[in-house]
Amino acid sequence: MGTGNDRAGGQGRHGSAEWRVSTDGETAVVTLSGDLDLAAIDGPTHGILGALRDAIARELLVVCDLSEIRFIDSSGYELLIRLKRDVENRNGRFVLARPTSEVRRMMHLMGLEGEFEVTD
Repeated sequence: MGTGNDRAGGQGRHGSAEWRVSTDGETAVVTLSGDLDLAAIDGPTHGILGALRDAIARELLVVCDLSEIRFIDSSGYELLIRLKRDVENRNGRFVLARPTSEVRRMMHLMGLEGEFEVTD
């Protein structure tokens, strides 16, 4: 979905999770909000994963803003890991930005601190 100024992106909702993507051909900013859990991402062909993969298919830098996440579980982290691998497989960089205290707590409990590049 274009915005009329050579920027592309998209947005959507599945369950209690929402996403917005803006891209400029090199960088994609993915903003996730709500609850990123099994109920939100489990669906036909993982709707969120497919939509986000399409939206960030060419960008070499993907910044995933997690400042609006209320809850995340292992399914949410699986989604983030898959997106990260997609980006890295094309020699890109995947960064988690502004994770909430809940996101950081779950990342710690799951032993995933070293899995992601994180910035505030």
